[in-house]
Amino acid sequence: NSEPRNSMESPLVGKRVLISGLNARPDLNGCIGDAVSYNADKARYVVHVNDEHIALREANLQLQQPVQRPAASDGDATRFEMQTRVRVLGLASKPELNGKEGTVLVWDESKERYVVQIDGAPKTILLRVANLEDIKPEGSDQKWSADWRPIEVDEYIGRRFHEYVVEESKKTPFNFSNK
Repeated sequence: NSEPRNSMESPLVGKRVLISGLNARPDLNGCIGDAVSYNADKARYVVHVNDEHIALREANLQLQQPVQRPAASDGDATRFEMQTRVRVLGLASKPELNGKEGTVLVWDESKERYVVQIDGAPKTILLRVANLEDIKPEGSDQKWSADWRPIEVDEYIGRRFHEYVVEESKKTPFNFSNK
């Protein structure tokens, strides 16, 4: 039966997942993708990652928790999703970064900072909410959308995010529990 399982039987469909434990494609370990369907005949999820669809066993997938938000006590009501385009402002320690644009990769709970990849910079930087603003299209009140980004930039951000996840996983094991 090649019919997809229902949502109770295939709980990862439609969710972001972390790929791990692959021997044939170790380059994908640590990558985050989207589980788009489930093939019951092959007992595999079809995952969209790095512009390709691959079939993976459930054992190689972990539900990716949403980005955690800064505490309300932070004082800034602005919150950024992963891959939001931002501009740096009011940074006293590195004023040369003020006005630079980049992409939010993830919220680092332990440091209470966003990990941001500044355009053209070789390393990521940790920034407080107060030092970031949404980039909005000129003359618009809409939030910036990843659809407006060239494919080359998407690929670069994907590679940098993967590198960050791999490096962080060497430091601290991932904890995917809700506790």
